[in-house]
Amino acid sequence: TDLLCDGTQLLECAEPGCLKRCGGQGDVLAGSIATLLGWAKAAERSGRLPAGGPPPPLLASYAGCLLTRRFAAAAFAKHRRSMTAPDLIDAIGAVFEDFSPASPGEPGFTPCQ
Repeated sequence: TDLLCDGTQLLECAEPGCLKRCGGQGDVLAGSIATLLGWAKAAERSGRLPAGGPPPPLLASYAGCLLTRRFAAAAFAKHRRSMTAPDLIDAIGAVFEDFSPASPGEPGFTPCQ
């Protein structure tokens, strides 16, 4: 379990991860959070974030944590204990597509605005 706090709100990410950590996994997490923060700030500017919800930095941190755990779980399922950070990177496309589909008609699809 990871606890994320901005000083006013607390979120808990209890997403299962995997049985192994690898060098570079923190870099994947940091890159994910940076990307998601840009998207969350854009959503905030366009009024697409719900009022009273977590602020963009906390939202991005939570999503980055959840997704990185899913990347690691997918990579571990395929490579077991030989998993390395590039294996996490290879898992990003499929895991992210499950999380947020990019195709119209798919559940969860949100068009770019």
